[in-house]
Amino acid sequence: LLRYSTGDVSALTSKRCPACGRAEPRFTVVPYRMAGLTKVKGTLVNPATLEEALAKVSGLMEYQVVVSKDAGDAYGLDRMTVRVICHGADFATIAAAVRETTRAVCEITPDVVPAPPDLFDQIARGYKHRRWVDTRDGAGGAPW
Repeated sequence: LLRYSTGDVSALTSKRCPACGRAEPRFTVVPYRMAGLTKVKGTLVNPATLEEALAKVSGLMEYQVVVSKDAGDAYGLDRMTVRVICHGADFATIAAAVRETTRAVCEITPDVVPAPPDLFDQIARGYKHRRWVDTRDGAGGAPW
């Protein structure tokens, strides 16, 4: 049983499956909800997809993505900053990998900065990790 509602996005194809050779219609992407997408710099970003990709960056111990606007400029461009904690790796190497991964996943090049020492405590507050923070007006609270 597959259940979808308004706002769910998926893709269907009737091309042969490369794994088993069947030609019946099948899904080509994992379905996701439009409600979970965030627009940053005019691009729709799926936070779950970005978090999944960043989790695979070698040497990246912890991270937090902060979406903001320049202070005092309501019409300014959005800014994406990834705050990182590196474990046993060079910050410059990790920062380059995070920039490239983010660019590949959501077509946005973020600022990458070292995180304060208490970042893990800020992320792990409550029941869910808070790795995606949107501080733009009406979008969420402060990143810490």
